[in-house]
Amino acid sequence: MNRIDLTINEILQSPDLQSRWMSSRKAPVTKLTGVCIDSRTIRKGELFIAVPGDRFDGHNFALSALQKGAAAAVVSEAWFKQNRNKSSLPFITVPDTLAALQEYARFYRLKFRLPVVAITGSSGKTTTKEYLAAVLGQKFNVLKSEKSFNNHIGVPLTLFRLRQEHNVLVCELGTSNFGELERLSFLVQPTVCVLTNIGHAHLQFLQNLDGVARAKAEIFIHADKNGTAVLNADDSIMQKIKVPMRHRILYGIRNGDFRAENLSCNNHAQYSFTLFGQEISLKMAGRHNVFNALAAASAGKLFEIKPAFVKKGLESVKDVEKRMQVFYVSQITVISDVYNSNIDSCRAAVQTMADMFSAGGRRILVLADNLELGAQSAALHGELGLIAAEYKIETLFLHGKETRFTAESAMGKVADVVHFEKKQDLISALKNYVTANDIVLVKGSRAMHMETVIEELLKFLTDKEA
Repeated sequence: MNRIDLTINEILQSPDLQSRWMSSRKAPVTKLTGVCIDSRTIRKGELFIAVPGDRFDGHNFALSALQKGAAAAVVSEAWFKQNRNKSSLPFITVPDTLAALQEYARFYRLKFRLPVVAITGSSGKTTTKEYLAAVLGQKFNVLKSEKSFNNHIGVPLTLFRLRQEHNVLVCELGTSNFGELERLSFLVQPTVCVLTNIGHAHLQFLQNLDGVARAKAEIFIHADKNGTAVLNADDSIMQKIKVPMRHRILYGIRNGDFRAENLSCNNHAQYSFTLFGQEISLKMAGRHNVFNALAAASAGKLFEIKPAFVKKGLESVKDVEKRMQVFYVSQITVISDVYNSNIDSCRAAVQTMADMFSAGGRRILVLADNLELGAQSAALHGELGLIAAEYKIETLFLHGKETRFTAESAMGKVADVVHFEKKQDLISALKNYVTANDIVLVKGSRAMHMETVIEELLKFLTDKEA
């Protein structure tokens, strides 16, 4: 079994971790097999940390984890006071179990001397991580964040997956409020920081683009000052950020040290460009993925990945679920970009649709609310109507309270604008409206669940084709 380089005694002997052994048994001396917060997946010899969540409290499953073979369970001092009758079991008490998860992870991360690439930005983090891991994987044994494990729980769990055989860690860091990214940077201690963009996300907390920039700049607080920042040179707001790292690499389509030249788009919304003397054809759809690929390629250059292997890595990455997936059914192109949404990613998606050849068909934008925009929501949703007109979108099908402002701004500028109170009414109208050679883009914030539109439309078109 591949154990981690961490023992319970190390945890107990570190004064910074504020951990106390409360069992009448002696603490195990062997290395742990891992760290876990989910009793359903616990393995023998792992340390279980009872983290409270929105839906479940890990303390309710501490006994189950021990019965399944956990080496010990980390619980809060308050919980243990109420459960002293269980003191024969291997319990460790801490003031706060979530803080313990994070502090243990940082303690463990500092055992490793390896490059750590931290990626943040308003959008594109997960895709950039996938691209970069694929590029670096041509030369190194890379550990990357799973899925979108980019928060106060996901990042510590990623750190606990580190093993001695890893050469590089690629870690995604997310934030929706001030102070969060500073904390994650403290845990990760990055040597390379990649910033994808500064966009209109989480404005109900961050207020405006300057606030977003300040929040994203927190990634540098605990980064290696002799390290490297990889920055989007086409992002005017990002250029205002003070970067306290010795080296920087700039990338972009228009500006930067490394630029995408000879940019072109096929009818599957896939882009090709020239970089490092290589003709690179991305499998993932969307103009915004050119920037994500450039960020990864630029960081790859830092690690001296040969141009041919940069190309191989970038071209090996395929669709990430619900992010700019393209389907061609019954002579109609359907683009699903429903994982999440903000104003900037909407513009990029619409620009992508405009770049595609429609063979005389219409470009139909199906849009639901972009959430978490605070006081700027009305103005920014109104801007979406102008974006649709700018890129000559023929049809807007809209759903949600905020997209009413989109409808108002688009009236008279876009040929067909329809707002639907009910999503099912939108779906029914869309089925009757689409015809051969149309391009349909469906987008909206995750909480709007626009994947149901994709599912029903594809089923309708598939049945129609049969």
